Amino acid sequence: MNDTSPTVGPSHTPTVLLTNDDGWGAPGLVALARVIASFADLVVVAPRREQSGVGHGITIHKRIDVERASMDGAREAYVVDGTPADCAKLAIRALLPDRPPAFVVSGLNNGPNVGVNVLYSGTVGAALEATINGVGAVAVSKEFGDELDFDGAADAVAGLLQKIIARGLPPWRVLNINVPGRPLPEIAGVRVTRHGVSGFDESYREVDAELGEGRRRFALQGVMTLRDDDGRTDAEALRDGYISVTPLGLDLTSRAVAIDGLAEWSWVLSQA
Repeated sequence: MNDTSPTVGPSHTPTVLLTNDDGWGAPGLVALARVIASFADLVVVAPRREQSGVGHGITIHKRIDVERASMDGAREAYVVDGTPADCAKLAIRALLPDRPPAFVVSGLNNGPNVGVNVLYSGTVGAALEATINGVGAVAVSKEFGDELDFDGAADAVAGLLQKIIARGLPPWRVLNINVPGRPLPEIAGVRVTRHGVSGFDESYREVDAELGEGRRRFALQGVMTLRDDDGRTDAEALRDGYISVTPLGLDLTSRAVAIDGLAEWSWVLSQA
């Protein structure tokens, strides 16, 4: 799986699948489509509606509707009534079964996907689903704000994407790229980072107190909080003005807890 030899399209360029979690027509999707189409044979398969926060969820208990569409620069395009991971899986397994993409790019997400946010991210979920199905993938996000627009962020990562797609990735691995929200000339460079534990400090605000009948309604809110301090993490790179490139994998084993040490515990099953 994850054969890095490129699938070539009609113009002898690698076929790249583009998806996202901000939904069809999102400015980040359009910006990345423009960039990728300049060096690859582009196919776009994206969710119809915004799917932020759905993580790696897939649709199991209902059918998934797919509609043919069009996007500038794309050879083919489809709108999917499903999650980002659905889009990646459907494209590889059903929509393009005889000519699977050489690579999948997910993004360009509006908002950073660093630290614990990675676990909630539909953008990253689509990239992970691609590697599960044998295709290398990259997730791309940018910080909130207007100092760097989506076209600028797409231009900032264009060379990185071209190099990654040409070289390929090892099996079961994806790259998570985050772009700092500052003007393009002020981006300090590229930093390879580890996945940290920074994230939103969250709380729930109760709204619509007049619902009655024992019903209550809450809205989630939060402030991004830096919890990492060794200078090597994804969130710290953004803080310092660097594009963060973080290798991710499917193995969630915590290396901080020694497996051999746990095995030496006295594990006794309770008796019913």
